[in-house]
Amino acid sequence: MRQIAVLPEILINKIAAGEVVERPSSVVKELVENSLDAGATRIKVEIEKGGSKQIKVTDNGEGIAGDFLPVALQRHATSKLQSLEELDSISSLGFRGEALPSIASVSLFEITSKTKDQLSGFRIKVEGGRIVEQTDIGAPDGTMIEVRELFFNTPARRKFLKTQVTETRHIIDAINGLALAYPHCGFELVSDGRQLFDYNIAGDYKSRVKDVLGGDFDKMVEFSDKGDRISLSGFTIKPEFALKNRAQIYFIVNGRRISSPLLYSALMRAYGEFLIKGRYPQAVIYIFMDPSALDINVSPTKSEVRFSDERSIYGALMSAVRKCITSHDVIPSGFGSVKPGFGVEEENESADYRERIRAAAESFFSRSKSSYISENQRAFKMHTGKSPASLENIRPTPERKTGDASESLASKPADERSTIVEKSTREESVFELTPYRVEQFAHMFIIAFSRDQITIIDQHAAHERILYERALKSFEHQKMSSQKLLMPVNIEMEPGMISGAEEYFELLNNLGFELERFGPRSLAIYAVPAVASGKNPETLVRDLLSDLMEYGDESEDRFKLAAQRFACHAAVRGGDNLSEEMMRGLVRELFKSENPYICPHGRPTIIRYTVEGLRSQFGR
Repeated sequence: MRQIAVLPEILINKIAAGEVVERPSSVVKELVENSLDAGATRIKVEIEKGGSKQIKVTDNGEGIAGDFLPVALQRHATSKLQSLEELDSISSLGFRGEALPSIASVSLFEITSKTKDQLSGFRIKVEGGRIVEQTDIGAPDGTMIEVRELFFNTPARRKFLKTQVTETRHIIDAINGLALAYPHCGFELVSDGRQLFDYNIAGDYKSRVKDVLGGDFDKMVEFSDKGDRISLSGFTIKPEFALKNRAQIYFIVNGRRISSPLLYSALMRAYGEFLIKGRYPQAVIYIFMDPSALDINVSPTKSEVRFSDERSIYGALMSAVRKCITSHDVIPSGFGSVKPGFGVEEENESADYRERIRAAAESFFSRSKSSYISENQRAFKMHTGKSPASLENIRPTPERKTGDASESLASKPADERSTIVEKSTREESVFELTPYRVEQFAHMFIIAFSRDQITIIDQHAAHERILYERALKSFEHQKMSSQKLLMPVNIEMEPGMISGAEEYFELLNNLGFELERFGPRSLAIYAVPAVASGKNPETLVRDLLSDLMEYGDESEDRFKLAAQRFACHAAVRGGDNLSEEMMRGLVRELFKSENPYICPHGRPTIIRYTVEGLRSQFGR
């Protein structure tokens, strides 16, 4: 058995690096925080290959005197904390004295610094935790730190890094969080020689939020709520513009961006029923409170805090945001006659929805076979001058010969007599491919009557399945046909989204999109897939890119992921009106697919009721 021994300093630093340095963005965050603590008003970050090859941070802060520079590389060496009392009211971003030695232990590290009182600067080079050079050098006031070949000596950590684009997005997010907290400082980010953004010194928080959010700022509303113990202010998105992911939520407490399940829960509770399911707010929320009322010494990354009075902070945030949502004209007209200050019923319980169901039921057997024009068709005509092709592309095809469906439900238990069609019955024909009659019910379901059964089809799920299989074939054989837009649609996105979007251009091109980067913050859409031409181009591209960037790294098969997300966003929705021709075409195409019985997410597309099954249900 080995004897107990004190670990070597280099090994200690490597272990600490595992807690502090998770990925390149962790390095950027720690170094930029040091620059801010040094009073910098200008910080430039340069990266190569998503930060894995090089990270360089240059600031104009106070600098570190040459005599103290070697000390700064020692573990738990800091100028920001001197006593236990100070820990209870710490205001600096850093205070643990772990970042520099931890980073230096897993990289080729170089630091050059000069104070305004020195005639020259001082440089130290470190390789894997060992100092290899110390020298005087000419340098401007401030500090420059260069980190090369991150995790060069810990290959197990290096292999867990994501793609270059993904790591760049994390770096952008880290800098944006600090930029929002410190508007008095300018921030510049250069990636592989290309400038991604350059935020000049801002006069106030509002100006900096505008810089970071760009065009999305117009979708935000401002709020402020100052109490005796807690001061809240910020900007939150109008519900109708809510996002597909939760990546654009910034909580900044006493100048420190944090991650807090408590605050996130309060924010989501404030939005409540105003958010469509699967959508998330975009928000920048500033919280100022007595430093002694929170504990920031929770984790090595200092990204988590504990509040001494969680109930108060939860209630204050929820109340402030809720008041903002209900007191401004931020509720879209689609919510009907709801007045600010009152709740909104869930759609399936609302009076309007119930009326829609009732009207659909009353007219089910008496409607004429006139065609309907959906809102999507009219919206698309504004962009292309043409009618959409999303369902009109589904043309009748020659019928295939199939046998009669002979399976009876009479012998099955009562709860199975109305069942989802199983794949084994496909060869026996779920129902005749030319049903006697098709009707749309509640703008969500297609009901097809054939000789001996009624088949109910979820129009969205069915169209998803059709588009999913078409998309997969586009990757295997040839790209899907495109519909050119009369005028390109330019959408403004934050730099992280633009940078990440380029990674998926080839995939999207196969699906029929034509996209091009248009400056550091803009994306131009020249064409969309013909099968999705009824959709709003900007919404379609934003949602698809958002999903791909959120789940793309975790997906083993990006082609399947892209096909699945495309099908979900491009398919007809519940609420879309369909003509009889469209419904018949959708039914035909559904049963030509490889697996017509479930959508790409695994939900059923079809439920059937046979004559025998209904007879049995009624005890006949």
